[in-house]
Amino acid sequence: MDENMNTAVENEGTTPQTETVEGAAPAADPTPAETPATEQPTGTTPEAEGGAEDPQPPVEPFLPVQFDHETINQTREEAIENSQLGLLYKKLKPMLDDLALLGAAQGKSTAEFVRWLKQEEEKAMREDKLRITGGNADAAEILVQAELDQRSEALRLRERQKQEAAEAEEKSTLDRLAGELVELRELVPELTDWDAIPQAVKEDAIKNNRNLTDAYLRYMHREGKNIEQNRAAQAAAAAASVGSQADKPPAGAQNVAANDAVAGIRSAFN
Repeated sequence: MDENMNTAVENEGTTPQTETVEGAAPAADPTPAETPATEQPTGTTPEAEGGAEDPQPPVEPFLPVQFDHETINQTREEAIENSQLGLLYKKLKPMLDDLALLGAAQGKSTAEFVRWLKQEEEKAMREDKLRITGGNADAAEILVQAELDQRSEALRLRERQKQEAAEAEEKSTLDRLAGELVELRELVPELTDWDAIPQAVKEDAIKNNRNLTDAYLRYMHREGKNIEQNRAAQAAAAAASVGSQADKPPAGAQNVAANDAVAGIRSAFN
């Protein structure tokens, strides 16, 4: 999102222009003139200027993670994909837990229970097609395969529509934020790009569909209140510390009081 956002901002309000240099020579004829071939000496190989290219350094792992008792080094793309899969699993986990519970009641694991359900459903479908075709197994199988193909195509269509909807929503959000960032930079010039905006502001603008300037002003208001509260707390603590020190009698006075007490006790026994 952040990289796409920066690209969208850079493209905001820009149009391609063609520069014309005065006095420039006309473009050369695209058809190259024939030139005599230059023979290479026998046994020699031409080398590029500057020598052989340096070998590319190996790609460093972007994020090492612990999984199944081993460390897996992920590239940035793999980390993004696996993070998305993790979010999908988190969303599907309640349903998977229900399947595990139902499977356990049948003495099956989750995978075994799902396969069993699929087999039972296809078995019922074949019995229905046999009834429709009057017991013709070949015709029934053709109908079964046709219905399975229709279901697969319907599933692919739903997934494609879901993906297209997600991409359209992301593009709409990027376009909105790109325009709003231009407005915010006019108000706060130090916010030079998307990365300069506090993360809390970006999350508020995206998750709550809030105008970027509104989200930024709300954030600054909250930060200002926090600063004032911290200052007030520090001032109260400092005042309490000074007051406790003022209530204490001087060290000399404490010694006099102690001596008087001891003298009073001794006189009671005389």
